[in-house]
Amino acid sequence: MKKLLLALTAIITFQISFGQTPTIRDYFIPEAGKNEVSFYNSTMPEASRKIIYNDDDKGYQDISTYKGYVVGTNKYYIEISPNEVNVIGVENWSAVTTPATTETSYDSNFILKMPEPGKTISWFYLDGNMKLKCTASWTTVTYNEERRKAIKLVQYYKRWNSTTVKYYVEGIGLWETDFVRKNPKTLKLETLKFETFDGLDYSSPDQ
Repeated sequence: MKKLLLALTAIITFQISFGQTPTIRDYFIPEAGKNEVSFYNSTMPEASRKIIYNDDDKGYQDISTYKGYVVGTNKYYIEISPNEVNVIGVENWSAVTTPATTETSYDSNFILKMPEPGKTISWFYLDGNMKLKCTASWTTVTYNEERRKAIKLVQYYKRWNSTTVKYYVEGIGLWETDFVRKNPKTLKLETLKFETFDGLDYSSPDQ
């Protein structure tokens, strides 16, 4: 009974703090009018990445460029429930692979899940031929001097012993991607900020 009361209190507090009960769409899809976002890599400025979201919430394109040339395009087809984003299909095009285009279908392949307030959730996600162990938890980030609730997604690839950390922020979607690696000299873990949302609204007429 005590555990039930504590869980209900956490949910009520969560709802009061953020107006109404949020769904995973609030963290995965940018707010209205900002369906196209790009990222920059400070250590490799010639590389860029852009995500364009469909108006119907059923998919998005992930486009990679290098020195102004498109080198890869991934088209994702998704289904969004209140707590999960399920990838049901992917079309990949790459300028450096043969064949250049591949298609993959899934029955169940969750790219993001929303944990209960104060909890974490774990599952496996297939990214091409990589099986990633995913763990999602809650955190807060500062964006434009404003604190925002975010889902922190940690993806671990056992074969390469590599960890990627992604932050999905309410109203923004994917906000930042970091790599966590072991420094070969100090053998200490260090975080490398790889890509950050540039904050521009490409869908507005003046951009």
